[in-house]
Amino acid sequence: MKKTKTLEVEVYENPDGEPTCGSDFRTGDVCQFILSQRYGTEYTCVFAANEVRGMKMPLSATDNGMGYLIPCKECPLHNK
Repeated sequence: MKKTKTLEVEVYENPDGEPTCGSDFRTGDVCQFILSQRYGTEYTCVFAANEVRGMKMPLSATDNGMGYLIPCKECPLHNK
């Protein structure tokens, strides 16, 4: 038998009100679907479909990689 459940998940926005994957990684205020890879230096999403050598592509960030993470296009939390 199959059942459907609804999860309540926190979502994050940057100061400009745009979707992002977390507000503060130091305090753990991040999306529960974030994964880290390559010794914790790259973040990816469990929903990201693109893979290279079995590892999901890292998420991109604003401000030349130094700003807020941009949700992947497959993100069901920010998908419009």
